[in-house]
Amino acid sequence: MQLNNTSKRKLGIFHGKKGLMLKFLLGLVLALIIFVPTCIFTSKLFRLSDQAQDNFLEFTKEIKDISDKPDQERKTFLLLLDDDTFITIFKQKEDVMFFSSSQQFEEGEIVVQKIFKTPGQCTEFACACLCKKPIKESTTGSLIDDVGLGSGFIEETYGCEDLLCRTIENADLVDSWGIQREGGQRRVLINLEKIGGTVKLSRNNE
Repeated sequence: MQLNNTSKRKLGIFHGKKGLMLKFLLGLVLALIIFVPTCIFTSKLFRLSDQAQDNFLEFTKEIKDISDKPDQERKTFLLLLDDDTFITIFKQKEDVMFFSSSQQFEEGEIVVQKIFKTPGQCTEFACACLCKKPIKESTTGSLIDDVGLGSGFIEETYGCEDLLCRTIENADLVDSWGIQREGGQRRVLINLEKIGGTVKLSRNNE
């Protein structure tokens, strides 16, 4: 059977449309393969961040609650920390929080102390702050030759790109307290204890 020119043109158009449709479907499938996992990953990040923020607000309520209890009251709280975040509970305004870490070498030791000052939104009462994405503002200190080659003490002052603070009225703390995310440990058990009219906070293994 031979095809005339008109039939050949119609067949060519048919194959052309079919080819375009296949290209469109392949492009759509590839787009979905890339787009869907990205959406799921982004949604997970926001969900984790919201979960940690809600957990922080619940933590401040627990501190307030135990501060109103009689002495010797004790409880624990499961704290959630996202990557690149830390929480500080300031005893009073104009206070400072320190996070210290050290690295040991054969030649000596380098101690790094991170400093976070009470934010302006905190008043005269105890104040809890959740810092996301800390920003290094300044660094002081250097190596100390007389302690040992490679030894030294460094202070780093930090601010926050994303900061959430809550006042805890009439809550008297034993001392200011803070915690930062360490490695992959997102969940940390915190002890809350009422001692001599003040609230003491500590990690469960301290």
